[in-house]
Amino acid sequence: AGDILADSVITRGTAPVNSIQLNAQSPAMDVLADIELGTVAASPTGSMTLRASGSILGLDDLIANPDGLIADALTVEANMVPDLVLRVREASITVREPGNLAIVQLGQQPLTLAVSLSDGALAVTHTSGDVNLANIALNTNRAGNDVIVDAGGTIRIGQVSAGLYYASSVELPGSAEDHLAGIASLGRIQLTAGDSI
Repeated sequence: AGDILADSVITRGTAPVNSIQLNAQSPAMDVLADIELGTVAASPTGSMTLRASGSILGLDDLIANPDGLIADALTVEANMVPDLVLRVREASITVREPGNLAIVQLGQQPLTLAVSLSDGALAVTHTSGDVNLANIALNTNRAGNDVIVDAGGTIRIGQVSAGLYYASSVELPGSAEDHLAGIASLGRIQLTAGDSI
């Protein structure tokens, strides 16, 4: 139990068992454990799992990590998660504390995405490929908690929720200005695709 400093963690080969699992558990009650990442790459067919009772640190610097975080399937669960630069087939990301999240997928490989944010906005960019929004949930109804996706290819939609949607603006908790404007949801969803949606 305790923090994990993963300065350089790389698995090689093509077998799916060449995977990475890092689990930072709290060493004591009310003490959080973080994972700090340097260079981390699973084999292109291996999975990567990062779980922390505290925060995930690192990964968000495209200059330091020009290839992005490499794995076949990525799972991230933590209180705080940095912006992610990825080169993965699928990613499942859960953030338990307030904070926005930006995801950039490199290369042309399609990205299948499941994201749950406690309170924040999500921005996804994949300029050279398809994005499959399997399950996206922004769990706090707040202005600015938006889902913005920009894909060079196709965007496929499973379930996407940017907060709560009200049957009428009268039911919306907010200002009179919101009500007068006829707004029935505080979050918005913006999808831009080079191909179809």
